Amino acid sequence: KEFLYLGTNRGLYYTRYPVKMNGNLPDIRSIPQSSGQVWNLCRIGDELFCLHDRGIFLIEGTSMRRITDIAGAWCCQLVEGHQDMMYIGVYNGLYLVARKNGEWQVVCRIEGVNGSCRLFEQESEKVIWIYNTDHVTRVELDNELKKSISIREYGFKDGFPAGHDMYVSKIEGRICFATSQGIYKYNPHKDIMESWPDMNNLLNGSSSYLRLLEHHDRLISLSPHEICIANLGTYKRGANTSINPIRQSLMELVPGYEAVIPLSDSLMVIPSEEGFALFSIPTARERQDHSHSLHIKNMYLSYPKDSLVYTANFLGEKTVPVITYSLNSVRFEYALPFMAMGDDVRFQYRLNKGSWSDFTTVHTKEYSNLSEGDYVFEVKAIFPDGTTAMDMIEFRILPPWYRSITAYICYFILLLFVLLYVYRWDDVRVKRKKQQAVVEKDKELHEMEKEYEAEKARQEKQIMQLEKERLEYDLKHKSQEMANLMINFVRKNEMLTEIKSEIIKVAAMLKGEGVRESKQQLILINSKIDSNIQSDEVLKRIEEQFDLIHNNFMKRLHEKHPELSNNERMMCAYLKMNLSTKEIAPLLNLSVRGVETIRYRLRKKFGLEREDNLTDYLENQL
Repeated sequence: KEFLYLGTNRGLYYTRYPVKMNGNLPDIRSIPQSSGQVWNLCRIGDELFCLHDRGIFLIEGTSMRRITDIAGAWCCQLVEGHQDMMYIGVYNGLYLVARKNGEWQVVCRIEGVNGSCRLFEQESEKVIWIYNTDHVTRVELDNELKKSISIREYGFKDGFPAGHDMYVSKIEGRICFATSQGIYKYNPHKDIMESWPDMNNLLNGSSSYLRLLEHHDRLISLSPHEICIANLGTYKRGANTSINPIRQSLMELVPGYEAVIPLSDSLMVIPSEEGFALFSIPTARERQDHSHSLHIKNMYLSYPKDSLVYTANFLGEKTVPVITYSLNSVRFEYALPFMAMGDDVRFQYRLNKGSWSDFTTVHTKEYSNLSEGDYVFEVKAIFPDGTTAMDMIEFRILPPWYRSITAYICYFILLLFVLLYVYRWDDVRVKRKKQQAVVEKDKELHEMEKEYEAEKARQEKQIMQLEKERLEYDLKHKSQEMANLMINFVRKNEMLTEIKSEIIKVAAMLKGEGVRESKQQLILINSKIDSNIQSDEVLKRIEEQFDLIHNNFMKRLHEKHPELSNNERMMCAYLKMNLSTKEIAPLLNLSVRGVETIRYRLRKKFGLEREDNLTDYLENQL
């Protein structure tokens, strides 16, 4: 219906037929909601089915709709002798569907067939041959076509030349197999596979065949390197057999999924790794005229990774690739037509009308780090008979971004900004210099102020030191005075005590008349002496004066060591006044040894170790 449909591993596409161009490319469009793997396109009557990874779809113009809930469909065929029944091969078996009320519906999944049914052919409505990777299976069904009653596998041990690649076909109503060593057929009498010489002779002998199909009255075979077209009316290879080589450098078949699809008697489509090849069967004159021709097949950007920017098309139209400077390494692939294959053909190439290169047999040429500009790449083939063929392609390398018009405009704008910045910077520099002068002046004044404050602080510290020295001197002087006062007080008491003792002795020695009055007079003197011996009260006042001078030393001593006796407390006061042992002894009315004993008791009560100094403890810890 005037459409050419193309099934790919990314969905279903269509284009008008004959192919129309959209600019320099064919006007190929995708059918909505068809994304995913398309495995096959099968035409049954006036209906076209798309066998998809997601199931089976009925194509209706530029759209398609799913029929049945079958998933993972490989291919489909009408059941022989039934126009309303169809077999569908799926990933894990075989389905039987039928048309009911104008819609296709699932009848059943055929019981017993559980393997993949990617390729199958019908020997009859009840006998089906299924191809798998390493064997061929013959399945015989019951009368209702719902389950298998016989399953037999055939492989290398059953007559096939190899254990893989046995593609099943049906030619003139007979099952045959395309193998790596020719065409084979099934011998039902011996139940083995055997070579089919007549069919091999009709084609290109016992060579490797990938696919075999019947189109009108002709037999078409696809091989790794050629396409053979023969007339089924004769079984003798000759004028009626056309052998058309396939140049592998021009087209790479898809391993395991090779196919050839006739569009007419002289035109067919061959799926390849890079897409679809449109193959036109040349006449004898066309083969002669085009045998000495050359064309540039592909142009790639080779850095940082290969990417195709130009490929030859069947219309012979060439675009001018425009390449960015960062991708300025290119590679060209050029090739001869199928009929000119051979090692005697030599090539030369040149760039931008330069000198021709040396002769080579290599079919590629790469250029790296090309500068910007327009280029013309030319390649020339020199054939053994002296004739030549040429092809050329034009392309353009854009300048790097930093030498483009946009970059120069940016440079100009940037220059304006730089000039404005320099002007502003100079103005700011002058202002900053003035501010810096003010800051330097302020800093100088601040330094002078700091020096003045430092000198003032030094003088105040010196005055405080002198004041402290004076106070320490006064404290030492008063301590010395107090010590002298206490010494004098003790000596006075000692003297008064001695006088008292002498008075008592004199009183005891008095006899005779007038003794009474003398004793009373002595007692009166003794009382006066007692009134002057007031050691406790005087000592208490001295202690108060001592605390006033020495920052409550006696009070702190009593709080920390309340268990001390009076002599021990006074001993601590004398040590605080830096009095020696000899000076302390008469103050406590003790011998030097007695003073040492008190010192020992104090060290023990204070918990001092042998190396600890008693005077330091009184100075620093109290």
